[in-house]
Amino acid sequence: MKLVRKNGDESLEFYNTTNGLPRGSYAVQSSPYGVLAVVSLMDEYKKMGEVLFATKMSQKLSGLEQVMTFDTVTFDEVSPTAFEMPKEIKTLLTQKKSGAAVVPAIPAIK
Repeated sequence: MKLVRKNGDESLEFYNTTNGLPRGSYAVQSSPYGVLAVVSLMDEYKKMGEVLFATKMSQKLSGLEQVMTFDTVTFDEVSPTAFEMPKEIKTLLTQKKSGAAVVPAIPAIK
C-alpha cells in the first residue's frame, strides 16, 4: 500500500495477505548524508497479553541491518508516579502562578 503523508513523504507498507498483519515498509528519507532508502521488516508474531506483537523487527539502511527481538512485552504496568512532575518543576509552576520571580537553580560547577 502506498502512503503519502501531508508533508509529501511517501512510503510503501506491506501486509500479510492471509491475516492482514504488517510485514514491513519501504521509505526514502532525507538525511545529512543524502537520500537514504530504509527497509523495515516485522516477523515472528506472538500473543503478548491481548495483543499480537511482532517479536522480531529489523531495519536495513545503507547496507547496515539492525535486528530487534522481544522476549516479553507487558502492558499497563507503569506506576502512576512515573507521570508525576519532578519536585523542581512543581516549585517553578507554583512560583509562576503566584507571580514570584522564577529563577531556575543553576547546578554548581566543580
